[in-house]
Amino acid sequence: MTKTTMRVNEDRIVGCDLETTGLEKSGDLILEIAMVVLDNDLNELGRFSSVVPQSLHGMMTRLRMSPVVLEMHRASGLVAEVHEARSSRPGEGIAHVEDDAIEFLDEYDALCAPMLGSNVKFDRGFIEAHMPFLAQQFHYRDIDVSTVKELARRRAPEVFAGAPVKREEHRALPDIRESVEEYRYYERAGFIVPSPGGAR
Repeated sequence: MTKTTMRVNEDRIVGCDLETTGLEKSGDLILEIAMVVLDNDLNELGRFSSVVPQSLHGMMTRLRMSPVVLEMHRASGLVAEVHEARSSRPGEGIAHVEDDAIEFLDEYDALCAPMLGSNVKFDRGFIEAHMPFLAQQFHYRDIDVSTVKELARRRAPEVFAGAPVKREEHRALPDIRESVEEYRYYERAGFIVPSPGGAR
């Protein structure tokens, strides 16, 4: 069965967010991944969050991570957690995190669900590049909150003006929960009208 013929999981949506060392999926790395499994009413059924053990010294030497990005991840506490994961989980790496993430989706019956997030293309691209087996567990359809935001800005400015302000914590779990809350806001404001039968 190809991706274009996969039947979408009509009962689940998976919010997903990453923190990375930069913007280039071919050269930068994933530092943290978080997912929340949602029902069609956007109730959170389960959450998954994991930092990816990496050698920060190796990353900074090889990737020349931007000082701005490095300071952002230091301020959020992510750099320290990545260091801790590297020392407390020896031998583990991104493949272990990928396996745990797939197990989580399976546990919550969320395989083949659409991915929700802000700028989903970015997160999906990194997952396809670095966690290809996890990428295969999602349906190809996306629910991109940034698209909804842009449509509201252009078509319903009064709705857009009342949207919640993001705190920009730059941590995967709080960031994806903020995206879910933003989507919920647009739904409650009437900009998105949910179908009584759920997503199709």
